[in-house]
Amino acid sequence: MRVIVGSGVVIGRTGRFRPTSSSLEIAPMGCESDCGCQANKPLRERVAAVIDTLRPMLQSDGGDIEFVDIDADGVVSVRLQGACMGCPSASMTLSMGIERQLKDQIPEVKRVVLA
Repeated sequence: MRVIVGSGVVIGRTGRFRPTSSSLEIAPMGCESDCGCQANKPLRERVAAVIDTLRPMLQSDGGDIEFVDIDADGVVSVRLQGACMGCPSASMTLSMGIERQLKDQIPEVKRVVLA
């Protein structure tokens, strides 16, 4: 569970609170329910899980991605493999695809770079 101060919206029939961008997160406290969220998992595991969800899109074009590390500043290092290595669109895939998804799902992620 996270303590939220600010505005938000209630979504779905579950009535769960979803904070908006104007909400202020006070303190992560770990999830107290079996909701399936990844709030209790270490940062490295959460990043790897998001990358695993993106992997099939890259593999469908003959490429792949390897999660290398995340540093204390929130910079994620990855290696693009296969067809992604020489692809002229690799930088767009990295910034508009991989980085955007990681930042959206894991607020601690600040940037994604090639290792």
